[in-house]
Amino acid sequence: MVQAVEVNASETLGREVAVLLPSAKDGRTLELYAHSPGAMLDEHEMAVATWAFEHSQPAGRGTDTLPAARLRYLPLSTARGKVGVLGVWPTEAGRYLKPEQRRLFEAFASLAAVAIERVHLAEAAGQVQLLEATKNSSRRC
Repeated sequence: MVQAVEVNASETLGREVAVLLPSAKDGRTLELYAHSPGAMLDEHEMAVATWAFEHSQPAGRGTDTLPAARLRYLPLSTARGKVGVLGVWPTEAGRYLKPEQRRLFEAFASLAAVAIERVHLAEAAGQVQLLEATKNSSRRC
């Protein structure tokens, strides 16, 4: 699912993108789950992405918060909470997203957040069904 978000965002925006999600270990530390080929994030970029996640606000390139970053980061949020961060690289140095590109990026981030949340909810529902099936089979024995 996350790979599909990365590929579709990259194609839609015409730029390289990165998808970061909370670690399964602690739920707070971000991990790079998908990114365009050859695109990696250093410690500074991860710190900017983490700031965007923790504060539920855009950060990085072209924003007022940590503008020296190479990427622009948008938190992936739904009504139920934060699910990750989407980052986008510039097409070339010194270029920023135009207003219509920013709106498209924001719309894509909203759709990606809902899709990722649906996967989380489906996984949780599957675990509940498994627990119920285990309880029912234990009672029969």
